[in-house]
Amino acid sequence: MFARWLVTAMLLATSALAQWQQVEVVLRDQDDLRDLGTALGGVDVCGLVHTERGVSLPLSARQVELLRDTGFDFAVQIADLEALFAERLSTREYGAYHTPDEAYATIDSLEALHPNIIGPRVSIGTSLEGRDIWAIRVSDNPTLDEGEPAALINSYIHAREAITLEVVLHFLEYLIDGYGIDSRVTRLVDEREIWFVPVVNPDGVAYNIQTNPNGGGMWRKNRRNNGDGNFGVDLNRNFGYGWGWDDEGSSPYTWSTTYRGSGPFSEPETQVYRDFINSRNIRASLTYHSYSNLVIYPWDYVDVHTPDHATFNRVSALMTEENGYYCGTAYDAVGYLTNGGTEDWLYGDTLEHDPVLCFTVEVGSYSDNFWPSESRIEPLCEENMELLMRFLEAGRDFYGTWPPATPCITSGLPDNHRYTLSWETPDPMPQNEAVSYDLCRVSGYQDTGADAMNNTDRWSGSWRLSSVSSYSAPTCLHSYPEDRNQDNEWIMQLSADVEVALGQLVECQMKSSLTLYHEYLYLEVSTDGCEWTPVDGDHTTALDPYGISDGPAITGYMNDWTLVSWSLADYVGECVYLRLRQTAPEGTPSEGVYIDDFSPAPVWMNIEETLADIADTSALVSQYGEDTGWMVRAQDADEQTSCWSVVARPGNDPWMQSPAMSIEYRSASSSFLISWVAVATAVEYRVEKATSMQGPWEELLVTSGLSCSEQRDTSQQGFYRVTAIGVE
Repeated sequence: MFARWLVTAMLLATSALAQWQQVEVVLRDQDDLRDLGTALGGVDVCGLVHTERGVSLPLSARQVELLRDTGFDFAVQIADLEALFAERLSTREYGAYHTPDEAYATIDSLEALHPNIIGPRVSIGTSLEGRDIWAIRVSDNPTLDEGEPAALINSYIHAREAITLEVVLHFLEYLIDGYGIDSRVTRLVDEREIWFVPVVNPDGVAYNIQTNPNGGGMWRKNRRNNGDGNFGVDLNRNFGYGWGWDDEGSSPYTWSTTYRGSGPFSEPETQVYRDFINSRNIRASLTYHSYSNLVIYPWDYVDVHTPDHATFNRVSALMTEENGYYCGTAYDAVGYLTNGGTEDWLYGDTLEHDPVLCFTVEVGSYSDNFWPSESRIEPLCEENMELLMRFLEAGRDFYGTWPPATPCITSGLPDNHRYTLSWETPDPMPQNEAVSYDLCRVSGYQDTGADAMNNTDRWSGSWRLSSVSSYSAPTCLHSYPEDRNQDNEWIMQLSADVEVALGQLVECQMKSSLTLYHEYLYLEVSTDGCEWTPVDGDHTTALDPYGISDGPAITGYMNDWTLVSWSLADYVGECVYLRLRQTAPEGTPSEGVYIDDFSPAPVWMNIEETLADIADTSALVSQYGEDTGWMVRAQDADEQTSCWSVVARPGNDPWMQSPAMSIEYRSASSSFLISWVAVATAVEYRVEKATSMQGPWEELLVTSGLSCSEQRDTSQQGFYRVTAIGVE
C-alpha cells in the first residue's frame, strides 16, 4: 500500500532547503518500522531512537507531509530543529564546534610541535567540488611505511554530525599528550599506524557552513547535482558491497536523505575512501556518526550475523564497557537495515583487501541530537576515549582481542637431574598465535574434599564466582551469561589431577536454567590435559534432537539445588584431569549453571617458581620430587594470556620415563648403535634425534626392542633420546 505514497513523493521535487522537525511515530512492531522507512523514502538510523510508543526521529518537512498521508499516528516533538540548535550555540562562527579549517590548523600546530609521532597532512584525493580530503598518520615513525598494523578513524561522512569531528580531534590530542607518559598510549603509537580522516564529506560540511554559519545546519549528503532539482548522495549508502540491495536500507529517490547514488562508488568521496583502504594495511576501522549511543557492526544490509559475529560482539562489548553504549548489528541495535555502507564493504568485499574489523559509533543521546549543547562537547569526547583505546588495542588483527588458546604439557624427559618439558596448543585461535609462554612450578598437593567455591584457587577458566545464589554461602561458581546473539562456551578446569579410586564419583550441588536440548553442561575427563571426553552421570542424557550435543550431558531446568554425580569407573587407577563445560547456541537466552560444593577438589597449595617469556615450546627445568608439578600458559602479541594449563607432574607420569642409554659408533659400518636398559612393564620405546638439546626432536622409530642403529658419520653432530611408552 506504500507504492502510491512513493510515486507521489517522486513528483514532489523541490530545491528549497527543508525545515527539520523531531517527530515521534507510533509503531506496533518491527514490520511497522520497515513500512515507515519505505513510506518516507528511507530513514536515517543515525537519529532513530526507540521510545515507549514507537520511534523518535528527525524528518524533513517533505517527509512530515508524506507521513500525514500514511495513516501512522505521530506527534511533532520539536517543531524546528535548526532553531533549537541555533539557540544552543554561541554567536561565534560555528559556535564552539571546529570548522574543518580550524581543525586542520590545530592539527598542523600539533605536527609542528610533535613531528616525531604525527606526520604532515596528506591529501588522499578530492571531493566532487574539488576540496582536498586529508589524512593524518600517528606513529613512532609517522613519515615511514613500516608495515605495522594500521587502524583508520574517520568522521563527518554525514555533514550534519558535527560532534564527530570533535571526538576525533580530541582523541588525536589525547594520543599526542599521552605519548611517552602513558604506557598504553606509547605502546599503541609505537606498534601501530593510526590514520585519521577527519572530514570525509568536505562539500556537505562547507554547505552547512554557508547556510548556517553559526552552526546547526542539517545538510547530510554530499553536493551532487542530481539533474532534477535535487542535490546530494548519501555517501554511507554509496559503497559497493550490498549497494542497492533493497529500497528499505537505501533510497532510489534523489530527494531522499538516504539516496544511494546512480551506482556503487559513483561519488569521488567514496572512491577516495575505497582507494585509500585498498592501498594500506588497514586491519581495523571506526567511523564516527551521531547520534543514539550505539556501536554497530556488520551485517547492516541483512538481518544475518557474520561468521565473525563472536569477534565483533566481543570487541564492541570491551569498547563500551565504560560508556554503556548499546552494541549490535543494525537490525539488532535499531531494528532497521541499511545497505551500501562503509562497514559491509570493509568487512565483506575482500577482493582487494582483507576483512577489516570495523565499527560505526553513534555519539550522543536523543537530547544531544545532531548538534549537542556546547557544554556537552567535552563530556561526549571524554566518554569515547577509553572506547577508542580499546578499539586500537583490538586492532592488531581481526582476532586480536581473543586471548591465545590454552596449551598443555605433552612430555617431560629427564635430562641429567633436570627435565626438558615440552607443550603444544591443540586448538589455537586463528591468526592469534602465542608468541611466548610462562611456566609455573607448584607444590603442596592436597585433596581437601569438597570445594565450597568461596574462591577459584583450584580452578582456571571463564566461569565466575556469584553471590546471587549459593548452596553453601557466600558464593558459588556460575557459567556467567553473555550475549544471546552469539554461540557461547564456558570452560572451567581443575588445575590439579585426581588419582581415581574404585567407586569414586564426581559430585556437586547444582542449579541450572538450561534450555532443553539446546544448552548442555558436560563434565569432561582427560588423561593428558589435551584431549577431553564427556562422561555419563546420574542426571545426564544422550538425547540430542537438534544434533548439537557432544556426548552425555545435563540439559533442562533444576530450579532447586540438586546433588548430581558423574561416574569415573572407566578411569580407575589412572590420574585424570576434570573440567566443566557449558554450551549455549546463538539465540539462546542463557541464564547459566550454578555449581557449589564440588568434589573431588585437589589443589596445589604453593607457587614455587615462575619462568616468563619463553619463546620456544619447550624448556629445561629443575627436577623435583613427586609432590611438585608444572603448568604453562600462552601469551600473544598484545600481552593477553591464556588460562593456565592443568598441572603435569614429571616425576610421577609414565610418559616421562627415560631408560638409561648408551651409544656406540661402529666405524666399519659408519653407523651408531643405540642401546638402552629395559623399563619394567614398558610396551615399546620411542627413539628420537635432534641437532640440538633444545630440539626440535625427530622420531627415528618406535620399537619393542632394546637397540637400534643409524647410518651416520662422526662429522655429523647430533643427540639421541629414548622414551619408554605404554608403561602400565
